[in-house]
Amino acid sequence: MSINIVKINQADAYLSSPYSGLNIYGKDNGDNLNDIENDKTCLFSFFESEGWGHVSDRVKEQLEAQGIANIDDLEPNSVVKILDFDGGIAFEYNGGFNGISWFAFAPTL
Repeated sequence: MSINIVKINQADAYLSSPYSGLNIYGKDNGDNLNDIENDKTCLFSFFESEGWGHVSDRVKEQLEAQGIANIDDLEPNSVVKILDFDGGIAFEYNGGFNGISWFAFAPTL
């Protein structure tokens, strides 16, 4: 099943994982995005200014099955279209001067 994309165009929006509840962006998070790597529901994170952040093993497996070995050559929108996770959701967050960030999630089995 394809992943749904939710576009958020609001500076300083509070974002959290819809499955784990982990705060991924907002005033309570500070600069501690490393916790996202420990969230088993997080598929990937991407930051316009920095590129790919966390990419889960589940995503890597699906990309490799499609013959894609290097995610660095892909845009997040393209990756979302390739992935197939039941209940998957991606946030395209335009926070203004920080650029566009992407966060994708799916339930764990």
